[in-house]
Amino acid sequence: MNIIRKIVTAGVAALALGGMAATTAATASVTITTRPVASQASKTTVDYVAGGFRYPRIRPHGITAYFSGDGSLYLTTSSWNGGWGRAAAYGAGWLHWRICWGSCHRYKSAFAYEALYRIRTHNRQPYFTRLKVTYTIHGQTHSVIQRYSGGVDIGWDNPYPQHWPGIN
Repeated sequence: MNIIRKIVTAGVAALALGGMAATTAATASVTITTRPVASQASKTTVDYVAGGFRYPRIRPHGITAYFSGDGSLYLTTSSWNGGWGRAAAYGAGWLHWRICWGSCHRYKSAFAYEALYRIRTHNRQPYFTRLKVTYTIHGQTHSVIQRYSGGVDIGWDNPYPQHWPGIN
């Protein structure tokens, strides 16, 4: 009985490690670090990474929002020093945008502050529906407000490029 338990435990551990390796290999090109959210509704307000209320996150780091379907405009978050509360969250990071097309894949970036606010609920889970990004380019500060409706494929709506001042 004890030997069977050890074999089963070793097999489960091997499967878990193999699953983690496969997941890591499949997502090696994009890294999104999140704190897991319980399967049942959490009282902590979350941010969703994708449309359809998929992938709830609390204090995400790395790439936190895509504003285009092709990855040409996105936000990375390095800290949530401003806090993560039930009504709002404040962080800082970098806004990145592609500056050339075709086979060229060069990007520029600007330091950005972000604020998540305006709470709604979906299946008893509170989530943020507004993301305000404030960034400075060539000495001029700009702010853009994005909406999360839950039904958009990339999550946050995108009036790119005409509503992102300074990014062309």
